[in-house]
Amino acid sequence: MKTILSIDTDWVQDQRTFNLLLEVVAPIFKKISAKKISFSSRHKDIHLITESLNKSELPLRIVNIDHHHDIQYFPRHPQERDETVPRGFLSSNWLGHYILDNVVKEVLWISNYTSMMNGFQDARNKLDNECIKITQDINQVKLYEYDYIFVCQSPHHANTHSFCAYETLLILTKNYV
Repeated sequence: MKTILSIDTDWVQDQRTFNLLLEVVAPIFKKISAKKISFSSRHKDIHLITESLNKSELPLRIVNIDHHHDIQYFPRHPQERDETVPRGFLSSNWLGHYILDNVVKEVLWISNYTSMMNGFQDARNKLDNECIKITQDINQVKLYEYDYIFVCQSPHHANTHSFCAYETLLILTKNYV
Protein backbone atom coordinates (compact mmCIF):
# COMPACT_ATOMS: atom_id res chain seq x y z
CA MET A 1 0.00 0.00 0.00
CA LYS A 2 1.38 3.41 -0.96
CA THR A 3 1.64 5.90 1.87
CA ILE A 4 1.41 9.68 1.72
CA LEU A 5 2.66 11.88 4.53
CA SER A 6 0.33 14.88 4.53
CA ILE A 7 1.46 17.85 6.60
CA ASP A 8 -0.79 20.83 7.15
CA THR A 9 1.40 23.36 8.89
CA ASP A 10 -1.62 24.68 10.80
CA TRP A 11 -0.76 21.80 13.17
CA VAL A 12 2.10 24.01 14.37
CA GLN A 13 0.68 26.13 17.17
CA ASP A 14 3.81 27.43 18.91
CA GLN A 15 7.60 27.17 19.08
CA ARG A 16 7.45 23.76 20.77
CA THR A 17 5.34 22.17 18.02
CA PHE A 18 7.44 23.93 15.36
CA ASN A 19 10.58 22.30 16.76
CA LEU A 20 8.85 18.94 17.19
CA LEU A 21 7.59 18.90 13.60
CA LEU A 22 11.03 19.63 12.19
CA GLU A 23 12.71 17.10 14.44
CA VAL A 24 10.35 14.34 13.32
CA VAL A 25 9.90 15.06 9.60
CA ALA A 26 13.34 16.36 8.54
CA PRO A 27 14.82 12.83 8.40
CA ILE A 28 11.83 11.69 6.33
CA PHE A 29 12.33 14.55 3.85
CA LYS A 30 15.94 13.41 3.36
CA LYS A 31 14.72 9.96 2.22
CA ILE A 32 12.20 11.17 -0.39
CA SER A 33 13.05 12.47 -3.84
CA ALA A 34 12.13 16.15 -4.20
CA LYS A 35 10.01 15.12 -7.20
CA LYS A 36 7.71 13.28 -4.78
CA ILE A 37 7.26 16.26 -2.43
CA SER A 38 4.52 18.78 -3.19
CA PHE A 39 3.64 22.12 -1.61
CA SER A 40 0.43 24.13 -1.81
CA SER A 41 -1.56 26.68 0.14
CA ARG A 42 -4.66 24.46 -0.22
CA HIS A 43 -5.01 20.95 1.19
CA LYS A 44 -7.34 19.83 -1.58
CA ASP A 45 -4.38 20.12 -3.98
CA ILE A 46 -3.26 16.74 -2.68
CA HIS A 47 -5.34 15.50 -5.63
CA LEU A 48 -2.32 16.30 -7.83
CA ILE A 49 -0.59 13.32 -6.20
CA THR A 50 -3.57 10.97 -5.99
CA GLU A 51 -4.67 11.59 -9.59
CA SER A 52 -1.17 10.81 -10.85
CA LEU A 53 -1.37 7.27 -9.45
CA ASN A 54 -2.61 4.21 -11.31
CA LYS A 55 -5.83 2.64 -10.03
CA SER A 56 -3.78 -0.45 -9.18
CA GLU A 57 -1.87 1.66 -6.61
CA LEU A 58 -5.06 2.37 -4.68
CA PRO A 59 -6.25 2.42 -1.95
CA LEU A 60 -3.76 4.55 -0.04
CA ARG A 61 -2.65 5.07 3.51
CA ILE A 62 -2.57 8.70 4.67
CA VAL A 63 -0.61 9.89 7.67
CA ASN A 64 -2.08 13.33 8.24
CA ILE A 65 -0.36 15.83 10.54
CA ASP A 66 -3.08 18.46 10.81
CA HIS A 67 -4.93 20.56 13.35
CA HIS A 68 -8.19 19.63 11.56
CA HIS A 69 -9.47 16.18 10.58
CA ASP A 70 -10.55 17.31 7.08
CA ILE A 71 -13.32 14.74 6.98
CA GLN A 72 -16.12 17.29 6.71
CA TYR A 73 -16.92 20.67 8.20
CA PHE A 74 -20.24 22.47 8.10
CA PRO A 75 -21.40 25.62 9.86
CA ARG A 76 -22.28 25.13 13.53
CA HIS A 77 -25.93 26.12 13.06
CA PRO A 78 -28.09 24.56 10.30
CA GLN A 79 -29.62 27.96 9.49
CA GLU A 80 -26.12 29.15 8.46
CA ARG A 81 -25.88 26.43 5.85
CA ASP A 82 -26.19 27.62 2.27
CA GLU A 83 -27.67 24.68 0.37
CA THR A 84 -27.03 26.47 -2.93
CA VAL A 85 -23.28 25.98 -2.43
CA PRO A 86 -22.22 22.57 -3.71
CA ARG A 87 -20.29 20.49 -1.20
CA GLY A 88 -17.72 19.28 -3.73
CA PHE A 89 -14.09 18.43 -3.06
CA LEU A 90 -12.77 21.04 -0.63
CA SER A 91 -9.75 21.51 1.61
CA SER A 92 -12.06 20.95 4.58
CA ASN A 93 -13.35 17.57 3.34
CA TRP A 94 -10.72 16.10 0.99
CA LEU A 95 -10.00 13.20 3.32
CA GLY A 96 -13.67 12.36 3.79
CA HIS A 97 -14.14 12.25 0.02
CA TYR A 98 -11.18 9.92 -0.40
CA ILE A 99 -12.39 7.56 2.33
CA LEU A 100 -15.92 7.40 0.91
CA ASP A 101 -14.56 6.89 -2.63
CA ASN A 102 -12.21 4.10 -1.45
CA VAL A 103 -9.13 6.05 -2.55
CA VAL A 104 -7.92 5.93 1.06
CA LYS A 105 -8.27 2.83 3.20
CA GLU A 106 -6.22 3.71 6.27
CA VAL A 107 -5.64 7.04 8.06
CA LEU A 108 -3.47 8.05 10.95
CA TRP A 109 -4.42 11.56 12.06
CA ILE A 110 -1.81 13.34 14.16
CA SER A 111 -3.97 15.95 15.85
CA ASN A 112 -3.36 18.49 18.56
CA TYR A 113 -4.87 18.18 22.01
CA THR A 114 -6.92 21.26 21.06
CA SER A 115 -8.16 19.84 17.73
CA MET A 116 -11.93 19.58 17.40
CA MET A 117 -13.11 15.97 17.73
CA ASN A 118 -16.62 16.49 16.46
CA GLY A 119 -17.80 12.99 15.66
CA PHE A 120 -17.06 13.64 11.99
CA GLN A 121 -20.43 15.35 11.77
CA ASP A 122 -22.91 14.23 9.11
CA ALA A 123 -20.83 11.40 7.64
CA ARG A 124 -20.33 9.62 10.94
CA ASN A 125 -22.35 6.54 9.98
CA LYS A 126 -20.31 6.14 6.79
CA LEU A 127 -16.95 6.80 8.42
CA ASP A 128 -17.44 4.81 11.58
CA ASN A 129 -15.47 1.91 10.14
CA GLU A 130 -12.41 2.57 12.28
CA CYS A 131 -10.18 3.35 9.30
CA ILE A 132 -9.14 6.52 11.13
CA LYS A 133 -6.72 6.24 14.01
CA ILE A 134 -6.19 9.43 16.01
CA THR A 135 -3.17 10.27 18.12
CA GLN A 136 -1.44 13.37 19.42
CA ASP A 137 1.94 11.60 19.35
CA ILE A 138 3.77 12.91 16.29
CA ASN A 139 6.44 10.27 16.79
CA GLN A 140 3.94 7.76 15.35
CA VAL A 141 4.90 9.26 11.97
CA LYS A 142 8.23 7.42 12.23
CA LEU A 143 6.49 4.03 12.03
CA TYR A 144 5.90 4.26 8.26
CA GLU A 145 7.86 4.48 5.02
CA TYR A 146 6.54 7.15 2.65
CA ASP A 147 6.10 7.26 -1.10
CA TYR A 148 5.02 10.90 -1.25
CA ILE A 149 4.93 13.98 0.95
CA PHE A 150 2.35 16.74 0.63
CA VAL A 151 2.72 19.99 2.60
CA CYS A 152 0.03 22.62 2.76
CA GLN A 153 -0.07 25.99 4.42
CA SER A 154 -3.79 26.60 5.07
CA PRO A 155 -3.31 30.35 5.41
CA HIS A 156 -6.86 30.81 6.80
CA HIS A 157 -5.83 28.84 9.90
CA ALA A 158 -2.19 29.86 10.04
CA ASN A 159 -0.22 31.68 12.68
CA THR A 160 3.33 33.02 12.72
CA HIS A 161 4.79 29.64 13.69
CA SER A 162 2.86 27.69 11.06
CA PHE A 163 3.87 30.14 8.31
CA CYS A 164 7.50 29.69 9.39
CA ALA A 165 7.09 25.91 9.41
CA TYR A 166 5.82 25.93 5.82
CA GLU A 167 8.70 28.12 4.64
CA THR A 168 11.23 26.02 6.56
CA LEU A 169 9.98 22.77 5.00
CA LEU A 170 10.13 24.39 1.57
CA ILE A 171 13.75 25.46 2.13
CA LEU A 172 14.57 22.03 3.56
CA THR A 173 13.28 20.38 0.38
CA LYS A 174 15.31 22.71 -1.85
CA ASN A 175 18.46 22.02 0.17
CA TYR A 176 18.07 18.24 -0.19
CA VAL A 177 17.75 18.37 -3.99
